[in-house]
Amino acid sequence: MNNTDSWASVANITTSYTTTPEERLGPPAPYTNIGLQVNLFFRVFLGILGILIPLVPARLLWINGEFSATVHCMSTVTLNFFYVVNSLIWRDNNVKKWYAGYGWCDFHTYVFFAVETIFHTTLFDIMLGLAIKIGNPRVTSLSPKEKKRKDRVSALIIFANPVLQVLLTYFLITQRYDVFTLAGCNAIFDPNGVFFVFFILPSPVFTLGAAGLAVYEPRDKNA
Repeated sequence: MNNTDSWASVANITTSYTTTPEERLGPPAPYTNIGLQVNLFFRVFLGILGILIPLVPARLLWINGEFSATVHCMSTVTLNFFYVVNSLIWRDNNVKKWYAGYGWCDFHTYVFFAVETIFHTTLFDIMLGLAIKIGNPRVTSLSPKEKKRKDRVSALIIFANPVLQVLLTYFLITQRYDVFTLAGCNAIFDPNGVFFVFFILPSPVFTLGAAGLAVYEPRDKNA
């Protein structure tokens, strides 16, 4: 049996990632190819652009007191940072020499899903704020007290579910973590009802809510 046949038989065996190099199963040499290298290049190149481009608007938005928009930009920066780091660490299929992921993947497992959710909750809160401004136009800007109250409501909308996700991760993961080429760390969850309600459902719900607010037309109170 040649190496290709051996790998074909291995591919049919369901095995989870292990932090012990000797126990890892992977494809034979060569451990990279032109497709993998092109994928790596664009993941890193576009990821770095995705980190640098939002930084300037994030700074300006923060200066102007736009809390939700600033968090939205920084969630984009954080997600792209994860993508770049994971791609550079696990850049080929030489699984025996892979970094085991200690520390980094443990951190990644608990925060990545939450950051993805924050990307969607901030989008919803931005559109909600715009809808309120259109529906209730005012000449003067918000007072400091009103601004603080608005930011507290925004923080609750943005962070409530992600914080729950971080807390629930310990109880829902079925193994420490998994690792894949280029994609890097990956959390393995028990696909039960709690996971569906708190991890899968929120992002599409907030996205649909943001889309609905984008086309919302408030009634003219004077009509």
